[in-house]
Amino acid sequence: MKNTRLFKTKKLSIFYRLLISSIAFAIFIITTLTGVFYFFSKDSINKYLKEEIYQDLNNIAYDFNSIKEKLVFDHEILATDPSVDNYVMSPKFNYDINSRELEKLFFEYLRHSNTYQSIYYVDYLGMEKIRVDKSTGRIRQYRDLSESSLFKKIIFDTPAVTAVEAPQVNKNGDVQFFSAVNVIDGDVGQFGGGIIIKHDLNKYLDFLNEIKINDVKVVWVFSPDGRTLMYPSDETYILDPGTQLLKEFQKAPVFLESDDGMILYQDLSLISGEPFVRVAISVPSIIILSDIKRMVRFSFIVFLIFSVIIVIRVYYQSKHFSEPIVELSKAAASLAKGNLTTVVNLKAHGEVSTLVDSFNQMSSELKLSREEIIERSEELDAANEILESTNEELAASNEELMATNEELSASNEELDDLNATLDQRVKERTKNLREAQRIAKLGNCIWNIATGEVECSEEAYRILGLPTNTTHLTIDMYSEIIHPDDRERFIASTKKTPTSTGEAVALEYRVLLPNAEVRELINIGVMMFDDNGNQLYVTGTIQDITDRKKIEKEKEALWSQLLQAQKMESIGRLTGKIAHDFNNLLTPIIGFSSLAMENLPDGDNTKKILAKIHNAGNKAAALISQLLSFSKKQVLKLNVVNINKIIESMSDILSGIVGESGVLELKLDPSIKNITGDSTQIEQVLMNLVVNSKHAIPEGGRVFIETVYIELDEKNAKNFQGATPGEYVKLIVADNGVGMDTETMQKMFDPFFTTRAKGKGTGLGLSTVFGIIQQHDGFLHVSSTPDYGSIFEVYFPATDGDIESVKVEKIDIKEDGEGTILVVDDDVENLDLYVSLIAPLGYNVLKADSGEQALKTIQNSNVNIDLLVTDVVMPGMNGWRLYDTVKKSKPNIKVMFISGFVDNQIVMENILENKKPFLKKPFPPKNFLDMIRELLHK
Repeated sequence: MKNTRLFKTKKLSIFYRLLISSIAFAIFIITTLTGVFYFFSKDSINKYLKEEIYQDLNNIAYDFNSIKEKLVFDHEILATDPSVDNYVMSPKFNYDINSRELEKLFFEYLRHSNTYQSIYYVDYLGMEKIRVDKSTGRIRQYRDLSESSLFKKIIFDTPAVTAVEAPQVNKNGDVQFFSAVNVIDGDVGQFGGGIIIKHDLNKYLDFLNEIKINDVKVVWVFSPDGRTLMYPSDETYILDPGTQLLKEFQKAPVFLESDDGMILYQDLSLISGEPFVRVAISVPSIIILSDIKRMVRFSFIVFLIFSVIIVIRVYYQSKHFSEPIVELSKAAASLAKGNLTTVVNLKAHGEVSTLVDSFNQMSSELKLSREEIIERSEELDAANEILESTNEELAASNEELMATNEELSASNEELDDLNATLDQRVKERTKNLREAQRIAKLGNCIWNIATGEVECSEEAYRILGLPTNTTHLTIDMYSEIIHPDDRERFIASTKKTPTSTGEAVALEYRVLLPNAEVRELINIGVMMFDDNGNQLYVTGTIQDITDRKKIEKEKEALWSQLLQAQKMESIGRLTGKIAHDFNNLLTPIIGFSSLAMENLPDGDNTKKILAKIHNAGNKAAALISQLLSFSKKQVLKLNVVNINKIIESMSDILSGIVGESGVLELKLDPSIKNITGDSTQIEQVLMNLVVNSKHAIPEGGRVFIETVYIELDEKNAKNFQGATPGEYVKLIVADNGVGMDTETMQKMFDPFFTTRAKGKGTGLGLSTVFGIIQQHDGFLHVSSTPDYGSIFEVYFPATDGDIESVKVEKIDIKEDGEGTILVVDDDVENLDLYVSLIAPLGYNVLKADSGEQALKTIQNSNVNIDLLVTDVVMPGMNGWRLYDTVKKSKPNIKVMFISGFVDNQIVMENILENKKPFLKKPFPPKNFLDMIRELLHK
């Protein structure tokens, strides 16, 4: 009875107990593995995101450095551009042209830059002189920027000092900043002004605003004082880093991590040591958790699927073991009720089969002995316990086997992924290496000493002009590719024994390709040895340096042109100063000698002597005029002229210069445009060039004059020093004479240099030509070959203007002696000359030796002054400032300017633009008096 109650209890069956245990174990495994995967994935994602934001910040810093390099490069180019030099330093008088050239340069920079909004030029006093804007064009409302902090940062004598102001947000919400660079006045080597650029930072900020992590914008930008310049537009995910950033300047990246998320920030500078902007990458926790949750959900589903599979497997396995036991249990219950004929009919295996057989045998033998049945029952209970234990062990072993299989499967997948990644990286690295070698024109070769074979990379074969699939290349075959002039030197280098392992040897040589192209190469090789010191092979690189050599030759030519230009500029300044002093000396010599001769009778010996002095002074004045032309200080009377008409009007004179022993040939292009120039000076150029050609053909020959219209683009303009792209009229003067050697051509424009015998020439002919052409904004190209002749090509800028007709106005001259004249000159002898010329005509004459003294004379004089006659160049107050000051109180006063040398470009431009009377020293007394009469009686 006690055994029968075992089957009557309300406990669960073995099947359900095994099933519930399996489900509980699966839940435990899912929970455990999911938790482990959560913490593992969290660390992995945090590490990945940290590396990603570091990489993003490095990319931002790299892009910003590109902006910095372009800014510094543009500043240096702008500060040294010829247009800036012409505007600031060159002593030219055509102020409008220089201004337009500089404005054109500024517009060109605005047109080619997305970030440049405006460009200003300020002079050394901080006054804005030129201002151009990308949207509104040229602006004439100039400002005083002398007190601005940006202007104060560039007041240095050091060239190309760059300064930047921190970015600001304007009233439209746009982010902008200003940068500046100083300009050096070449005349004095001191600060001459600056160029200021207004930049639009929105273009760069728009680029930064597109940087995302998990499709969420994360970049912030702050100004040095902490103001927010840009923040992410995804407001739902914004983590404001502003309150967590340090106030100190952070040159290196700073990483912050908290429960709210990650922050990485760094200060970026346009000027070393000065913070410009602070860039921060802010990744909120919600972005980090989104990845983690997604990965945890995925892992949970995977583990759940595996757990269901395990439970199903346990279900069927348990059912397979439990069904025979249930049948046996039923049979045992029937047997316990006294049915000793109970037999179990089941097909089973293993221990269950033995149990069934034992039960049936027990049932058949139960009839014989109840005690034996009881004994068998106890054995059956023991066997049942063994069976349950065996089942549990089998289930545990099965689970362990499945877990091991899963781990092996995951390991195999990871190994496959790793191999695929390595293969991909090897392919990418190989591709990148080949591309880098192609761009750098750099290849590599290995020479096997024992076999003599040479194996090269694809790029090396391309450099050598060989097919990329070349095989069995030997050192002898390689030597045949070397240029014949370099072959022996190359072969000798291969026979040298290096002193030690690892010593690199460089050799430059040329190769001759099958298509007859010559390339210049540099070969750097290293000899490798075995442990016994025997030579094994040479490994090295081959680089095509043909383009580099070409650039080096071009640089040498440009450097030579620069030295020549600097030499001519220095000589020009010297001759200009000398001309100024001589003009002041010649003015009283010519003037007083003219006055003295008027008071002497014809035939008087003293008058003859004075006439010789007067003639010598005029010859000296002509010589000084040539010096002024060379030094570009000559005052030009610019009009629109046609160079063909000038040549035609001078054809008889030019033919006379060439003489009967030579032939003058003219080839004038009737379609050429007009030019803006001084016809007298252009005639001087023609005369001097033809005279130079005449001396080159002393025994007869040909002198050829031709005019051509030509357009120079940027590429062709680079071939000529001082040339800019545009339209030109080219004047060619050539001869087939003796020509010039290199030494003569280097000195031909130097003042007083001549190849003629002593006393046969002044040496100012070609130097005068050079100065006149420079003053007309043109340039000159000379080519010559000894015994074959010379060719002079003069380029004048073309114009679309028409030639103006000359109007002749009749001057009504009244009697002399009406009016008061104030003469001003810092040279006492010139003052005495002016008074000596004017006083006899009956005018009231006052004199002053400086601008300040002239102002005092006007204030203290009780009479009205009708005419101011003043020198232009004087210490202290110059002539134009004196006139500008006087006319404020005497607006009706008339003025006449006098000068023999004009070194103040602004003053002369004011005189010429306002069409004020001007007389050049030295002058004939008649011209001086005629101009006074015209002014006072007009």
